[in-house]
Amino acid sequence: MLAFMCVLKNNRVKYVFSPELFVLVFIREQPILGSSIIYFCACIIVSSTKTDLRLLIFSGRATLRIFLFQVSFWRNLHSMYYTQLQETFGMPFYSVPTNLRVQSQERKKKQNKRKMASNEAPIHILLVSFPAQGHINPLLRLGKCLAAKGASVIFTTTEKAGKDMGIVDDITNKLATPIGDGSLIFEFFDHSLLDNGSVNHAELERIGRQFVSQMIKNHADSNKPISCVINNPFLPWVCDIAFEHNIPSALLWTNSSAVFAVCYDYVHKLVPFPSNEEPYIDVQLNSSIVLKYNEIPDYIHPFNPFPILGTLTTAQIKDMSKVFCVLVDTFEELEHDFIDYISKKSITIRHVGPLFKNPKANGASNNTLGDFTKSNDDSTIIEWLNTKPKGSVVYISFGTIVNHTQEQVNEIAYGLLNSQVSFLWVLKQHVFPDGFLEETSGRGKVVKWSPQEQVLAHSSVACFITHCGWNSSMEAITLGVPMLTFPAFGDQLTNAKFLVDVFGAGIRLGYGDKKLVTRDEVKKCLLEAITGEKAERLKQNAMKWKTAAEDAMAVGGSSDRHLDAFIQDIKKHGTGNIQKMQVMEMGSFSYFGLRIGRERPCYPIYYHRLIRLLKFPLCSRVDILLLSLLNLRVQSQERKKKQDKRKMASNEAPIQILLVSYPSYGHINSLLKLGKCLAAKGSSVIFTTTQKAGKDMETANNITNKTTTPIGKGFLTFDLFDDGLKDDDPMRTSLGDYTSQLEHVGKLYVSQLIKNHAESKTPISCIINNIFISWVCDVATEHKIPFAILFNESSAVFTCYYNYFHKLVPFPSKTEPCIDVQLPSVVLKHSEIPVLLHPSNTYPFLGPLILGQIKNLSKALCVFVDTYEELEPDFIDYISEKSIIIRPIGPVFNNPNIIGASNIRRDFVKTDDSTIIEWLNSKPKGSVVYVSFGTIVQLPPEQVNEIAYGLLNSQVTFLWAKKKHDDLPHGFLEETSGRGKVVKWSPQEQVLAHPSVACFITHCGWNSTIESLASGVPVLTFPVFGDQPTNAKFLVDVFGVGIRLGYSGAENRLITRDEVKKCLLEATTGEKAEELKKNAIKWKKAAEDAVAVGGSSDRYLDAFIEEVAKQGAVNFQKI
Repeated sequence: MLAFMCVLKNNRVKYVFSPELFVLVFIREQPILGSSIIYFCACIIVSSTKTDLRLLIFSGRATLRIFLFQVSFWRNLHSMYYTQLQETFGMPFYSVPTNLRVQSQERKKKQNKRKMASNEAPIHILLVSFPAQGHINPLLRLGKCLAAKGASVIFTTTEKAGKDMGIVDDITNKLATPIGDGSLIFEFFDHSLLDNGSVNHAELERIGRQFVSQMIKNHADSNKPISCVINNPFLPWVCDIAFEHNIPSALLWTNSSAVFAVCYDYVHKLVPFPSNEEPYIDVQLNSSIVLKYNEIPDYIHPFNPFPILGTLTTAQIKDMSKVFCVLVDTFEELEHDFIDYISKKSITIRHVGPLFKNPKANGASNNTLGDFTKSNDDSTIIEWLNTKPKGSVVYISFGTIVNHTQEQVNEIAYGLLNSQVSFLWVLKQHVFPDGFLEETSGRGKVVKWSPQEQVLAHSSVACFITHCGWNSSMEAITLGVPMLTFPAFGDQLTNAKFLVDVFGAGIRLGYGDKKLVTRDEVKKCLLEAITGEKAERLKQNAMKWKTAAEDAMAVGGSSDRHLDAFIQDIKKHGTGNIQKMQVMEMGSFSYFGLRIGRERPCYPIYYHRLIRLLKFPLCSRVDILLLSLLNLRVQSQERKKKQDKRKMASNEAPIQILLVSYPSYGHINSLLKLGKCLAAKGSSVIFTTTQKAGKDMETANNITNKTTTPIGKGFLTFDLFDDGLKDDDPMRTSLGDYTSQLEHVGKLYVSQLIKNHAESKTPISCIINNIFISWVCDVATEHKIPFAILFNESSAVFTCYYNYFHKLVPFPSKTEPCIDVQLPSVVLKHSEIPVLLHPSNTYPFLGPLILGQIKNLSKALCVFVDTYEELEPDFIDYISEKSIIIRPIGPVFNNPNIIGASNIRRDFVKTDDSTIIEWLNSKPKGSVVYVSFGTIVQLPPEQVNEIAYGLLNSQVTFLWAKKKHDDLPHGFLEETSGRGKVVKWSPQEQVLAHPSVACFITHCGWNSTIESLASGVPVLTFPVFGDQPTNAKFLVDVFGVGIRLGYSGAENRLITRDEVKKCLLEATTGEKAEELKKNAIKWKKAAEDAVAVGGSSDRYLDAFIEEVAKQGAVNFQKI
């Protein structure tokens, strides 16, 4: 194996490198001041494909202190070998300081105190903006997004810009405005302009440096230290100030990721660019895109008429070492190629756009818009648009800086006049051809300013003639509006190229070459953009990007995750600088540093023969003292006594586990089953959901709120809360609105419930929630309580959501809606994936609710799944390989510890069970078809008729659980009397366990699926939505217990009575029926073995309880 060795510090430290990044480090210390010889050997293994580090200490007799910080790439090796190492590995190496000392105890105490304070108070983020609307606008939007997520944001720019904003938006200097969970405050500083009114950059830097530096000191003095500083381009000196004060800084790039990549390549000379000698050459970007010389930003072209713009824009890129990340107002789906390209340059890029579309920031404080000009009444513009037909108005705006010549304005005016289109034109100075305003009266409106976001969102707007500034481009893309591109300078030229040729949402009108665009060209392009096939194609592409943008900003979307990750980075560090070196001090003077992994995985450290495992985030400071490995004392006797005492106390009292459920039958059902299992094993379980759901359960089960019921060795208590809505409130029928209301009320109640238990000396040891309420995880994290997630769907479906969320395999999209999806051992057709992941999904609000839970997995102690290892081994293994602790603990309804342990059930409706069971007792073994479509599925009347006639014509005996009977065919009940029974509700678990039941026509919800498998009952699959199509696929093709009857609602096809009859006879008679029954019995036996004492599911449940019991009410990190 090819290796390279360098020797440092007089042969005391040796590094051996190989191309595979297998690194051995040998340290040998000579006697110091008469001490014995110290030997130390360590091995570091770093995968070239994974951000993973393992440090294994073999032997030695040294005191070792290790400090770990966020780092982003291999760095810091001795400078004398810089050139040779650079050539060998093709990566940069730098020198490391040579006399690092461990921090004093006093300094450490101060840091711990500061860290505790930072956890209690909101983080303070300082935003410093260049005083131009195009810069202020996106940075202020970012500030509102950060504030909405709980940050205290301070926004500063010049007083002149502040006054312009104040006139428009009623902004008051140094007065905090609440936004979401946080706040926004403005602090402006005085700055003199040049005689022509433009910015004096030298003066801006001189005064700005003083003001920002003093502001940071003032906040520190008032115990509100700045945790992070963010600036936009043109102000690179802000990063210098942050660096001087040891504060992390980030850059908000106000252009696209593509433009960033262009500027980065230009600054670092990675590809040829136009020069004075070759001004007309093309520029090859990282992908297949080639930019012509007039499509690159003109400020990096040798003929640049504004050289100051190029200097200011590229200055920030020249030194990215002081910036811990770059925020870009874009979204991953739009520019994934360039986001990936930038990331490979060891730059942490956070795509957080479209910022103006952030659902939490929108409406939070609309009086802080960042506008410098405003019409007297926005409503007159919107009222005028309201009078126009859908898709009939051309919107024209060239931003706040672009000014066209009078000749060009005239040509645009005549183009509008001749095309006969309706238009809204934003123009500061109204100088038009004679008679233009009169001739276009009624169908045209000219204003000095418009509320652009509202205008573009209006249904009457057909297309947008734009200068292609990135703010305007992003707004149009996000709102699904096609464009006519008319760039003037700067990044507008590049944006226009992408809008037309890459995003497919634009028609090229102007080229930015100062050439006059004639009235005929304007007319031609206008008509092409609003009528005909080209217009339809543009609109289709625009709507595709609109959907992608909404998904990105939704909870759990790509941009929302990046914004959360950015805030989490800052929170973890308080006011400490994020970009630090990893330093190891060995003995008194041997040490080295490495920069690794841009992300923040956990890195295990193994030491001694016991191989004890410690885990910690790479971003956090860690001080680990390892005593001599030949004479290791794990811990002091005093510490051991405290641990033993705490362990004894935790063993005396039952652990308190809080279960929080979304208030629907399918969610409550599985979580309450798990709660009974935990209680039966000795836990004290508190189950909370809404009072509305609790009342329905009380009616059926005699459940009393806040009354404890013994179950097995433990207890179960219901503690219900009011969701703040009346029973008939229309918000209950809108899932999106209701989940928001539930989060608002639930967070307060669960948090108070935790505090009450802590005060009563029965602290909550762990919290478990199900999907749709990911906010429970946030509450647990705030209170430093471990939490687990019950995923009430299959492991296979979990894998689908995980892979979709992390983009691990291709999924159907708007452009490719019919592609297959590759799972670990199965290929799913597009109609077999969970419906919520398909672009045709008619329930878009459900996807983010489920995917929002996936993003909490890194913090979760484990994920419970109501399945068993023998049923889904491939998927359980696959999930485990993703560093997720999955605990298959099902089928929980069949757990012998809870059967008969309590009369508490999950049912919301109850009838006389005995009459149903008595009726089944009268039927021969294996003769009854059980039909049920769950509590939510409502089949159309014509489908109900076909199923009814199928049952009638097949002459089978059946039990049909159906809420309403009035849509059954006339005379059906009379003709099937004796051999058929229709009930509003049935005790499904008892029915499926009855020997008379032959098969089950089911909607394939996971609760029903696992109950049929564990009861050994073959199924006829009739999926409708959600995870049901995937479950149906597995029941038929993988588990071999089902016959495909319906193919999900995506097929949108009526299943006829003849098909129903055919499938019923196939499932109850003949060879196929025998094969299905044989497989079903196999899974039944496996399920019984899994939940039996010592079975796989029983062991997983015991392991979970043991983990929680060991920790008591103290938080622990998942291994």
